[in-house]
Amino acid sequence: MSRNQSSDTAKRPSKVWGLFALIILMVCLLGQLPISWITQRVIPNNPYIQWVSGNIWHGSATWQLPATEQSKMLNGSATWQWKPLKLFTGKFSADVEISIDKTKLNGEMNFGLQSMQLQKLSGRIHQETLASMVDWQLPDAPIQVNNVGIKVDKTTGFDEATGQLTWVGGQLGYPYNQVVQQINLPALKIELSTEKKAENKVLHAHIVNQEDKTLGDLYLDKEGMLDISLTQRLLENAPSYQGSAPQDSPVVSVRQPISSL
Repeated sequence: MSRNQSSDTAKRPSKVWGLFALIILMVCLLGQLPISWITQRVIPNNPYIQWVSGNIWHGSATWQLPATEQSKMLNGSATWQWKPLKLFTGKFSADVEISIDKTKLNGEMNFGLQSMQLQKLSGRIHQETLASMVDWQLPDAPIQVNNVGIKVDKTTGFDEATGQLTWVGGQLGYPYNQVVQQINLPALKIELSTEKKAENKVLHAHIVNQEDKTLGDLYLDKEGMLDISLTQRLLENAPSYQGSAPQDSPVVSVRQPISSL
């Protein structure tokens, strides 16, 4: 091979760089697709989405969940900023911000073929939002969400859970046997993790007071069934409760669909 031929070969772009450039071009074109065009074809006549604007790269939407026997109508909005480099890890990822009344949450959403992951979720869940979801008398205090991460796999359930929720507590009224029971909730923390039960993993919410003493445990599986376990220490704050047991003892255990709260 002559020197000129060698020089021409060195200067010619390789097929790898050509393929890489083509992928970048396709990603840029994909990001510019109007989100309204996509929703009309993927989820036409969706009753929950009220309005969308922008594109895959950056956009916003408003939505509405209808009222049920247990909850009121819920209106909210969301904005997103696509993170295209995450495509190289096999995930569709975006930074999201969710607003519901005075509730403000922001974090990162990741979607894979078999899983969905929420990362770095922080913000506040306002009392008005909670009151729209459950028919309870709630303290006028928001729940603080601190760096929460949850990963759900279609097959195995809750693969990962991290982070913490805090609540200053207050007077809570909840329906029990057709009577509204009252309890004065102490300031509490909810620590998130996962546990393996049978073939699947469940989401575990460990509830403690400011001294890290156990108040209860919640377990949620991928089918939406909720196991509730409350200790003597928590129920001592309810005026109508007359039971007696060691403070760490679970004295109430209930299993029910989370939708029935």
